[in-house]
Amino acid sequence: MMIYGEVRKVVTFNLNRPEEREMYELANSIKFAPLVKRYLLQELRRRKSTVTAGSSSIQVRTE
Repeated sequence: MMIYGEVRKVVTFNLNRPEEREMYELANSIKFAPLVKRYLLQELRRRKSTVTAGSSSIQVRTE
């Protein structure tokens, strides 16, 4: 069994851009890490289902 430990990823916001400043303010008002992890899990599942569906939808017949 491998033990990986804990790592951190950093998100930077350019506060000179109004939209990014709003995102930064939102990030400070919520539980940021759980929200990001939920989004990443959804994206991971979406990508896995796309790969699975994509590979099984093509059939090649050789005669």
